[in-house]
Amino acid sequence: MADMSKTILDQQGLLASGCTVLQEGLLVVARDDALYEYTPETRAGCTAFEGLKQGLAKLRRYLVVTTDDTSPDGAASSQLHLLDVRNKLLAGSFGLQGLAAVVVGPGGLATWDKAGRLVRYFEVELSTQLEVLFKRSLHKLALDLALCHDADPQLIAAIRQRWGDHLYAKAEYEGAMAQYLETIGSDLEPSYVIRRFLDAQRIHSLTRYLEQLHAAGLGTADHTTLLLNCYTKLKDVGKLDAFLHRNAGSSSSSSSRGPAGGVGGGAAGMAVLAAAEKAARRLGKGGKGEGPQLSFDPETAFKVLRSAGYAQHALFVAEQAAQPQWILDVLLEDMGSFPEALAFIGMLSRRQQAQALQRYGKLLIGAAPDDTTALLMALCMPGPESQADHTGDSADAKADAKFVASVADYAQLYADRPTRLLYLCEFILFNSGEGEVPQEQQLYHTLLELYLAEQLVDHELQEAAAGSAAEVAPQARRDKARELLQRGWQPHMAQPKYDPEHALVLCRQHSYVPGLVLLYDKKRLYREVAALHMQAGDYGSLIAACVQYGGDPQLWAEALEFFCSQPGDCSSAISQVLQHIEQGELLPPLVVLQTLAKNKNLKVSIVKDYVARQLQMEGKEIAKDRDTISRLQAETSAIKAEAAKLKSQPHVFQSSRCAASGQALELPVVHFMCGHSFNLRSLGESDRECPLCAPDFRRVLDIRRNMKAGALKPDEFFSQLDASADGFGVVAEHFGRGVMNMTQQSMASQGVAAGAGAGALGQL
Repeated sequence: MADMSKTILDQQGLLASGCTVLQEGLLVVARDDALYEYTPETRAGCTAFEGLKQGLAKLRRYLVVTTDDTSPDGAASSQLHLLDVRNKLLAGSFGLQGLAAVVVGPGGLATWDKAGRLVRYFEVELSTQLEVLFKRSLHKLALDLALCHDADPQLIAAIRQRWGDHLYAKAEYEGAMAQYLETIGSDLEPSYVIRRFLDAQRIHSLTRYLEQLHAAGLGTADHTTLLLNCYTKLKDVGKLDAFLHRNAGSSSSSSSRGPAGGVGGGAAGMAVLAAAEKAARRLGKGGKGEGPQLSFDPETAFKVLRSAGYAQHALFVAEQAAQPQWILDVLLEDMGSFPEALAFIGMLSRRQQAQALQRYGKLLIGAAPDDTTALLMALCMPGPESQADHTGDSADAKADAKFVASVADYAQLYADRPTRLLYLCEFILFNSGEGEVPQEQQLYHTLLELYLAEQLVDHELQEAAAGSAAEVAPQARRDKARELLQRGWQPHMAQPKYDPEHALVLCRQHSYVPGLVLLYDKKRLYREVAALHMQAGDYGSLIAACVQYGGDPQLWAEALEFFCSQPGDCSSAISQVLQHIEQGELLPPLVVLQTLAKNKNLKVSIVKDYVARQLQMEGKEIAKDRDTISRLQAETSAIKAEAAKLKSQPHVFQSSRCAASGQALELPVVHFMCGHSFNLRSLGESDRECPLCAPDFRRVLDIRRNMKAGALKPDEFFSQLDASADGFGVVAEHFGRGVMNMTQQSMASQGVAAGAGAGALGQL
């Protein structure tokens, strides 16, 4: 002390010297009744320990106390005690005879007696000490002892486990759980503790353990499931809320005090919508959700809360995990909050909206068909260009803004509500630009099938017995079907926007004749169009179709045959057909008469005028042909006579001027049998044929060559025969050309002769 002042801490002093020691900052004084501890200011405490003290020393954490144990008979003896004051433990007592000194040093403890013997003392291992304590069920003392030795944490945990097992065996469950809680983070498996407390009567202790397990970050999905089940069985909503919000980064709760029921609107509905909006913002447009890092497995918590009926708690977990599918599961399947679910879907990116509607569309259409259809209309139409321009630099965001869903992916959702599907398809098809509708062909097919349906009534209207009032008129729909077919296959289009074969199948299935006529006309299947009118018995339409496609004689032949085969009176129709056939000279009279002869009830008066006109026309044709024959015979005779004259009589050339230049003829001169004369210098190298007559001669040779070549192409002859309305005329024409008599050998011989004749046209 700086001022050398004294402070009296106790009026009693010491009876023997060497009975004081400093331990852990305290002055320990050994008296006969106890061991007293002092601080510089006052007495701190005491430890009762009777006996006549001979000495006091310190050995690590022990106090070495020597007491006088002289027997009544005067034999001098002493007792050596090792005290663990902190743990109130007498570590050992040893009787000594003739003790002379007690030596304490770094190496341990030793005694020296008057006989000159030195005895050294060693502390047994900690494990041995612990086993002794365990056998006496002194687990608290064993724990304190291990702590004093700064034992390994795993050893400390093992001691606590044995202590907990001891208490559990004595049915002291709360005390046992207190020890088990201290083992969290050690090698002790949590399942060891959990299995012991699974009984319903010990659920509170189990809940405490699971809470600490999660607080230490060691909870697995199974532990989360078990903890949430404990909360729900205890109906401890406060702890459930605290667990969910502990690391969620939000103090606001979307949960209610108890299992959630339906949310019909009002404040509850607004709270649900606010949670959904928060989740949508967390998801971001076109991106993935990046929720907070929860201290538990969100998927497990979500499933447990849903199964226990805590829908709003499950909604909170889904919102924190930024899982739109989970949010919609709760809103639609557990809470029935259809308006909030639709509002939430509208906040998602376009691709996420498409996925959500594919999954929940049936449920949404059943509850809110108009709002769901409106959402689909917006999704199946291209988004505003401004939206795509302001989505940031993210390529995924820009691609999402341009995403357009296909109606074909949602058509099955409207199985019970075809009228709304009709309005949806019409809106998308008639309000989209060229090439903006994905799977446009499928859209045409769906809309055509709806137009052709015999009855188109929504399911709820049928149940309300109001179908007749709400149904779109069948005739109006069928008129739209024809307009749709025309819209999808306009004259300027190289290919239709729908599959014509599929459209034909639909029209046949629903017996829609106007559609069939339109499609057959587009496909140029005119005979099928006529067959439709024949099947329907529509005489006027049949004749009109034949007039429209009048270039096909076979069409008129089938129409005439149809009318002649009808049991009723078809005189007027037959007369019209005969008139058109006669005007266009479409069929030979013989074919017409053979067809008319099949109807035994047909009156001659119907065809009398036709036959008369045909006979008159045939007479004119015969007279004309006879005149032509006479003319050709006369020309042939003249040519033959001239040829004979050329062969048998000399030919005098009297021309005095060159036929090419008009100059006077000068030797050498070339005369041709055709009567033309030329100066040799005017001909040049072409002195073998007359340059004036050679083109005409070559043309004749080409005609003959083509005629001969046609004789070797029977397919061409038969194709002309099939295409011609007057087959006999084709045969007569080929026969008149001599083609029928041509053979390859005769053609070869005639070709040689023709070549020779061409070379002998002129002579010098």
